[in-house]
Amino acid sequence: MVKKMKEDFPSRSGNKNSDKKQEPGSGEHEHVASSMKERVKSVIDKAVDTDKLKELSHRILPGETDTYNAAHSSAPFYDQETGVSAVITPGRFDSLIRSFLSELASGDDLDIHGEPSLASALLDDAWQANASDIHLDSEHDHIRLRLRIDGILLDIQKIDRTNGQKLINQFKAMALINPDTKLNIEEGRFTHELEHDQLDLRVLAAPCINGPKLTVRLLMRHNVEQQFHELGLSRENREKIETALETMSGMFLAAGPTGSGKTTTLYSLLHKLKRFEGNIVTIEDPVEYSIDGVNQIQVDEQHDLNMASGGKALLRLDPDCMLLGEIRDADSAWTAFNAAASGRILLSSIHSHEAVGVISVLRNYGISNQDIAANLNFVIAQRLVRKLCMDCRREEILRERDRKWFDQMHMQAPSSVWYPQGCKACKNIGFYGRTGVFEVWMLEDRHYEMILNNKDVIAMRREQEKQNHKTLIDEALDKLKEGVISPMELRAISGYGPLVRN
Repeated sequence: MVKKMKEDFPSRSGNKNSDKKQEPGSGEHEHVASSMKERVKSVIDKAVDTDKLKELSHRILPGETDTYNAAHSSAPFYDQETGVSAVITPGRFDSLIRSFLSELASGDDLDIHGEPSLASALLDDAWQANASDIHLDSEHDHIRLRLRIDGILLDIQKIDRTNGQKLINQFKAMALINPDTKLNIEEGRFTHELEHDQLDLRVLAAPCINGPKLTVRLLMRHNVEQQFHELGLSRENREKIETALETMSGMFLAAGPTGSGKTTTLYSLLHKLKRFEGNIVTIEDPVEYSIDGVNQIQVDEQHDLNMASGGKALLRLDPDCMLLGEIRDADSAWTAFNAAASGRILLSSIHSHEAVGVISVLRNYGISNQDIAANLNFVIAQRLVRKLCMDCRREEILRERDRKWFDQMHMQAPSSVWYPQGCKACKNIGFYGRTGVFEVWMLEDRHYEMILNNKDVIAMRREQEKQNHKTLIDEALDKLKEGVISPMELRAISGYGPLVRN
């Protein structure tokens, strides 16, 4: 059981002298040693003896903090001039793993609740930091700890091999994975109790040449159970979807790359559909959360239960609404269309960069134009973007780099926008949380006619432009003007930014 931290942790760059770079010279090693001592003291809020402090300083590899890192230890995460991530050095985000470092110093294998101490403490820290994934990478002489926060993978810490392997084994044991298995890819799941919440965790361990690679996915129930109005939809798009849900039959697809929030969108739609009386059945890989009032089936390839075979079985359960976790191949595509043709509401996700691109993907899976036109009703294309920290964002004249991007895109550039800065509230990152950007496409007669006439995506996109259809970039531009996102996130959605996620 975690006790939620009630205090915020000041960032290292909050020091007024932190912007001064260390000049090479005879005092470099003294500076590194001094900064290490200060760092160790700052991350442990309880008294420990000198031996423990010394032990901790060795465990987190102070030798890696060389002259270059000492000179750049206060460099901001976001380079405001180039718009790219700056070098992240060990110790930069110590405040994010405060509990973990404390347990590392104590040397205990179990915490007061009888759980593996290092793994439990790291999960508590990751939850506090709003991380979605924990990465443990085996390198030559240490284990690298990284956290994915708001979609960006941050290099957090280097741990010595002994304690790093102990941490990996603790996660394997909690997920019921044999710690001695080193040649196979292994998966497992477990839950971790928080003070007022519960973490569902998926663990995957893979053998690499330097040792095991372990990834822990944190599935926070309150994130998936977001209310529909919290997704980030504009009022216009929200009203379109609500109207469609009340009258729709046929197929409703959420489109986007991996990690774009499609599952969250589909789950929020299931919660809305629960208001209507009916039998809702899903088949998912994996079932991320149990939803009351919904019959959920887990894919089990070892027993020949996959998306295609499971989807066919769902039809015999007399469903009013079906959710097929993902259309990923020709078999699952045919299963989805057969379900939609039977008169059920069919929800599913599919990989496509834009809404109209779904037509090409379905054609590539062998679905005929006649079947697409007869069954596809609604498509939501989406991305996740980082929100600016409201406490420290700053409005500025549009920078030259961003102005050139608007010129390349043949778009009218705003005179001023908001840029990230970094403060205590956002751990000096400049961003806090994420929101969705959505393109909502409700197919109409003219679209069905173009599909039947085998028109390509370019022709259909031009037709959308004539009707003033709002694309992902249009929706992101609205959020940019509102001060919700930065120009970097807008460029990323277009595929021309430094953080291309599509």
